Amino acid sequence: MEDKPEKSCLLVDESGCKLYKRRWIMLANFALFATTNLFMWVQYAAISDVVAAHYDVSTKTVDFLSSTVSIAYIVFIVPVMLITERFGLRTIIMLGTSVQCVGSWFRFVGTSQDSLLLHFIGQSMCGAAQPSVMGMAPQVAGTWFGIEEVSFASALGFIGIEVGVGMAYILPSYFVQGPDRPIGHQMKYYFLFTAIVMTILMLITAFGINVGFLNTIGLVLKDFLSLTYTDSSTILSHLGIAKIFCGISGPLISGIWLDRSKYFRVTTIVLSILIATSVLLFAISLANATELLTTISMGIFFIFISSFFVVATEHAVELTYPESEVMSSGILNTTGFAVALLMMFTIDVILSDQTVFIKACFCFLILIIPVTTSVCITSNNRRQDADTDNYLEEDNSSDTKLMESTLD
Repeated sequence: MEDKPEKSCLLVDESGCKLYKRRWIMLANFALFATTNLFMWVQYAAISDVVAAHYDVSTKTVDFLSSTVSIAYIVFIVPVMLITERFGLRTIIMLGTSVQCVGSWFRFVGTSQDSLLLHFIGQSMCGAAQPSVMGMAPQVAGTWFGIEEVSFASALGFIGIEVGVGMAYILPSYFVQGPDRPIGHQMKYYFLFTAIVMTILMLITAFGINVGFLNTIGLVLKDFLSLTYTDSSTILSHLGIAKIFCGISGPLISGIWLDRSKYFRVTTIVLSILIATSVLLFAISLANATELLTTISMGIFFIFISSFFVVATEHAVELTYPESEVMSSGILNTTGFAVALLMMFTIDVILSDQTVFIKACFCFLILIIPVTTSVCITSNNRRQDADTDNYLEEDNSSDTKLMESTLD
């Protein structure tokens, strides 16, 4: 993925930015990489009980297996930011896909019951690759797309993340179906499948590049549902389908809305309120064991949280311009992972003896914080203003040259 495309220029947008048709291929490659990375992170949530039984450990250990990704993100985000600034998108995404591919094979080797440590190492390597995915969508969009497409392109990049999480709720349950069949063989073939897919993806991505809260709720959702419903796996599959649909529609709508309205601050506030409200509905549905309300409330949550990823990241880029998009999104994601680890600890340890309703209400109270903080953020669209000023300067320069040539 080249930071400064120089060939095959086909279009010029209103700001004078050169656009290339292959920009969509670059974006598709990134979205595919993001899908697999997030899939590998959340996939344990759907089969946590089966994995715990296979390795003869507690489900909290399996939750920590997923949390290693969050820890790895916090550790590696700064080196990834420095590498991106020094060597560009092509280098960091090639490095990320390589590390993730090797990590997926470590996870496959670690599927035997006495190789949990190898599995942890593989999962940590996949986590080390995540900083090259999370928050990179604005950087990819800013590199390849013009001012009229940048928010929409960023939204499309985030779709890969949402689809990956949704697939992680659906596919593992079909590959690993519990103690009725040999768990070891199921897990072996399952992680072999993911390793092969990652190897193929690495080749595809390398070729393409050379030619041109969710965190927390995603990991504990199965545990919440299991404490309320007997058939939690079926409900989780339904929510996975809803996640994919909402994860696609939410970013698309928000990206189009931002490109047309430029209301970054107002949209951030409204989405923060709607996200908190949906989690409150989710808590009420669990208290009353209402399956329909649970599905609806989580569907609402998915569509608004996927939209919020796009809006918040784009808003941060606007506020911190001309600093790199990687820096602003990296800070956001680092904070998000740190909060996710804290919430996981609070839910699993401090609130371990409390009801699922109390745990869900705790999540709701935490979500009140971004509502209040987003209200205090000023509205200062620096990137939009800079692009407009550059366009006006270039337009005035063209008019001046035209006038001089006319006088001559």
